[in-house]
Amino acid sequence: MSLGISEPRFAGLSQWLAAAGRLQVLPSVLGLGILTLAGLAALEGQLVALNARAVDPRPWLIGAAMLGLVGVRLLERGDTVDEPTRPEVVLEPWRLTGRRQLLGAVLLTLGGLGSLAASALVFERSSDAAVTPIWVASLLAATAGCLLVMRRRIDVTPHKLRVPRLELLFLAVVLGVAAWLRLPDLARVPANVHGDEASIGLEARRILAGSLSPVFATGWYDVPSLSFALHAAVMRVFGNDLFGLRLGSAIEGLLSIVVLYLLARRLWGARPALVAAALMAIAAWHVHFSRTGFQYMQAPLALLLTLYFLVLGIEERRAV
Repeated sequence: MSLGISEPRFAGLSQWLAAAGRLQVLPSVLGLGILTLAGLAALEGQLVALNARAVDPRPWLIGAAMLGLVGVRLLERGDTVDEPTRPEVVLEPWRLTGRRQLLGAVLLTLGGLGSLAASALVFERSSDAAVTPIWVASLLAATAGCLLVMRRRIDVTPHKLRVPRLELLFLAVVLGVAAWLRLPDLARVPANVHGDEASIGLEARRILAGSLSPVFATGWYDVPSLSFALHAAVMRVFGNDLFGLRLGSAIEGLLSIVVLYLLARRLWGARPALVAAALMAIAAWHVHFSRTGFQYMQAPLALLLTLYFLVLGIEERRAV
């Protein structure tokens, strides 16, 4: 039975609906473009603010804020991102009823006592060579104790973490801009080598020469030795020079952007995470200290990692 609608008309209607579906992504694409302009305007404003000439950077920064607001609003009008359902995790209560749980409690106690002993040795500045083995043994004992004491039952529903291609593309652009601001001419920009930066490099070279201090010991200016060890590890791979020293900070800066994106995405979703990563990628202080041999990039990275795993553990209600 014919309804009076020919096949060519059906074909035209299908093409029109397909075109309308493609237009739904237009706000998202336009929003990403405006956010890119906002980032460039913010970067120009920061460069103007750092310039020695008396130029007012506020027009650039205000314009960047307004463009960023428009870009976020356009992204909100675009396609919604389907957040994957997280697995349901059920924890059984701790019951020290069996031998396994009792052994775990003993190991936890030994781990705590070992940590206290290592701390006492550090404060007394005696037997520094024994601090690191005691600390490592205490950490292993505490970890094993937690695994034995905590009986965990996890009911995981199979699911796939689907990240939209547009989101991955924008994240790649953000990381590309961040790397472009941090890596080129790393040994020559900034041109001057600060005295503190040189001291950190000398401490890292001392570790490379075989003078490895205990983990809890302190080196130059009472900075923990582990901080210098991280720089020494990068210098071992990429060169025992100023480039290798500064590259450690650049890597830590790039990793902090990635961890910030992961943390913000878990808390607020994809779009706020991308905006946060983009803002950190072009932040003047973050770019500056990522191009120096100081240890200042280690603190943001450690803090973001701590917050990420804390949020992950709270949301999934399990130890991570």
